[in-house]
Amino acid sequence: PHRSAQKHKQTVPRVQQQQQPAAHPQQQPQQQQQQILAQTAVRHAEQWVERAKVSWERNSFEQSEAEFTQGIHALVDWAPVDDAAASLLCQLYNHRASARLGLHKPGAALEDALASIRVKKKFAKGYLRAATCYIKMGQLVDAGQVLDKVLDMSSANSPHWKELMGKKKQVEGLSTCLVRVLAAAFGSDQPTASAAAHAAASSAAAPAATLCQMAAAGRAALAAADAEPLLTDAQALVDDMPYWDLPAALKSWLLLRAGKLDAAATASAALSPEQQNWGIRG
Repeated sequence: PHRSAQKHKQTVPRVQQQQQPAAHPQQQPQQQQQQILAQTAVRHAEQWVERAKVSWERNSFEQSEAEFTQGIHALVDWAPVDDAAASLLCQLYNHRASARLGLHKPGAALEDALASIRVKKKFAKGYLRAATCYIKMGQLVDAGQVLDKVLDMSSANSPHWKELMGKKKQVEGLSTCLVRVLAAAFGSDQPTASAAAHAAASSAAAPAATLCQMAAAGRAALAAADAEPLLTDAQALVDDMPYWDLPAALKSWLLLRAGKLDAAATASAALSPEQQNWGIRG
């Protein structure tokens, strides 16, 4: 019996040892090589980021755009397989969008903002940048939709919640302002102006023919006291949506209706061919 018990004690550790898994399995050489290459790409891109930020701070937006582009090229192939590369790529797209806005290229900036969202679906800064681009181009409906999308994925505890809500309120305020200015400029009722504003702000190609008909109907004089706050509203639209033709044309038409002929003539002469196509040149 003693020998049998001793034999049992000797075999138990052997069985337990066989059941223990290996603590640290070695990675495959190919995976190790891929990780090293991705880390190298991230470090290379970070160097371009530092250069580009210096250029951006100097308002050298063209150089900054080129340097951010170099960083993007270093990472674009690694983002699908490396999370650090994907995170940095999102930031690079966002930064290059800022540089492109500085170069008055809102369409290209919007493409970068949307590209960052494609890399990481919940990249809040990308949605904010996209909304900014849409606003500057007068596409308020698109701005509202992109903000609604990210807000649906976010919570009030999100670090970007306050900024997202602020941008949402800006869109709503501009939409309300646009309806008010349209109604006054064309002498139309609120529902008609609201429908026209929604259609106009849905895309860059707004319904010029509809607005021209409204303009033809709204040729009554506008009292000076009523005109001043409306002109302030119109200027706010011009400032916040500089790449949209309609606000400047509306301002010109308001000046004309208010009897400020010299100012209207000056504003009208400054209209671009696209703005003149709205048919509001008096």
